[in-house]
Amino acid sequence: MAQETLTALGVPVLIAAVPTLVVLIVVIVLSLRLIILFPALAVNARGANAPNALGDSEGHVFRIFTIFVLAGLPFAVLAIAITILLGRSVAVPGTPAAVVGLAVGAVIQTAILILFVAIASRLFQTLAARVA
Repeated sequence: MAQETLTALGVPVLIAAVPTLVVLIVVIVLSLRLIILFPALAVNARGANAPNALGDSEGHVFRIFTIFVLAGLPFAVLAIAITILLGRSVAVPGTPAAVVGLAVGAVIQTAILILFVAIASRLFQTLAARVA
């Protein structure tokens, strides 16, 4: 059940948030475990399937998570700094600051996407069990 459904049924917000948090953690862990599947599919690697990706990434979830967080951290700091420099008018649609903020955000998101794809590829090279 969604958190909104639970709160509509009279369940307190904190109790309703627990299942949402559990599902979020499960999805993040599963996504991190399957991150090496897509580079494997891209190069048509032998045995490129979900069970093999889960097996290859077993025990490495925290390391993978840390790599992605540390790689994205400079971009987050940059985005926050630019938002602060642009001022409060960045939140008002149509203002020049908002347009600049959107453009800078698009550039940062593109750079992060490229970086994360490269990281996923390198993780595949590092973690994938080679079958001769």
